[in-house]
Amino acid sequence: MKLKKVVASFLALSVSTSVLLTGCGSNNSANNGDKVTISVMDHKIEADSGLKKLADTYEKAHPNVKINVESVGGSTDYGASLKAKMASDPVTIFNYSGLGQLDTWQDQLVDLSDQPWVSKCKSFCLESAKGSDGKVYGMPMNIEGYGFLINRAIFEDAGVDVNSMWTFKGQKEGFDKLKAKIESGAMKEKYPQLTAVMELPAKETWVLGDHMLQPILDKDFKSSREAYNAKTLPLSGADVYKKLVDFQASYTSNANSLSNLNAIDYTASFDSGFLLEKVACVQQGSWTIPSIKEQDEKSSEKMMDKVDMIPYNLPDGSTDGRYVVFPGQFWVINKKADEKQIAAAKDFLNWAYQSDEGSKILIEDCGFILPFGEAKANDNKINQRVVDAYNNNKTIQGDLSLAGPDTWSMDVAGAAVQKYISGSATWDQVVKEVKDRWAEMRKK
Repeated sequence: MKLKKVVASFLALSVSTSVLLTGCGSNNSANNGDKVTISVMDHKIEADSGLKKLADTYEKAHPNVKINVESVGGSTDYGASLKAKMASDPVTIFNYSGLGQLDTWQDQLVDLSDQPWVSKCKSFCLESAKGSDGKVYGMPMNIEGYGFLINRAIFEDAGVDVNSMWTFKGQKEGFDKLKAKIESGAMKEKYPQLTAVMELPAKETWVLGDHMLQPILDKDFKSSREAYNAKTLPLSGADVYKKLVDFQASYTSNANSLSNLNAIDYTASFDSGFLLEKVACVQQGSWTIPSIKEQDEKSSEKMMDKVDMIPYNLPDGSTDGRYVVFPGQFWVINKKADEKQIAAAKDFLNWAYQSDEGSKILIEDCGFILPFGEAKANDNKINQRVVDAYNNNKTIQGDLSLAGPDTWSMDVAGAAVQKYISGSATWDQVVKEVKDRWAEMRKK
């Protein structure tokens, strides 16, 4: 998903286990001695060093294969860079997110339906991997998840039983108790910078229009393909959406001056807010782990020991105990590459995602949560919540907004909610705008 300090996932297979992959490339150029070079272009700049380590490790076990990894991210437009690259110097392996991007590239992609990892992946992780013809073209790179990140220590010091916040009712009671403690000054001595229960970075339209919408769209669509094909948007959860926005806004330091929230960005809410204990909660997810670890390197107190993630509880109680979990992005193989490159690419991806050696690199060096079989990840509370939700089917679909009309979730829905927060639009006007624009954009 967009603008999220994303963590990615990738895996690698040791030489001793490569014999297990005979069904997916034992006769290919990775194993028969032919020299071959493949290129990888990805949108996981945060995992660049890990992905290059993965490639180096594979090369050592397969000296006839050379892998060039190029990571594009930050302020660079990956989509534009990829199109330019494919026009001038086509890559062998690249990645995409969302059905819109898949349909853009589908005619140029290798069918991966027969690959061994397909049967090891939960069906919801393959929804956005399947093309319009039902074939699997994308290999889930990793899974991500989000809910409400909390500073568990702050809540416990306020006398809140964190385990009671796994429902919306308990979450609200916990928030109310902490808010009262902050306003009374009872938290001031131990947490001198603490000013509010939570922060809402309303400047970021992906927070308002992507993340908040996921559990709302889950009420309307059973799959991302259904959402992608929908000509109109029911938005049956419109009232719940409003309550969710109002709920979060009411616990910020700008609760009495809501328009100020539109100036709060990711950095202000997370890096300069949550990590510095100015707020005790923020709606975010597993991609924040590198930032938390980076903060811990600067401080004697370890935030990673304090942070937990409670479920994404909606005000109507319909999602109690569940987290938004989704495949972050997908790997694909360019079918215009030559046969040796395609064979090597398949072998590399299978090696990556099936071996202990590769898994270790992807988990420890890339920070990925691996979605094949039982989900695996680094051992911390945030990742563990995502893994448990994934393994126990306690999830909310997370790729529905990406299946909407291109740019709709942020440029239309997120922007419309900003107008509501600023007071320049009523909620009825927000609902009408997001539904009308969905229908208009689907006609194009």
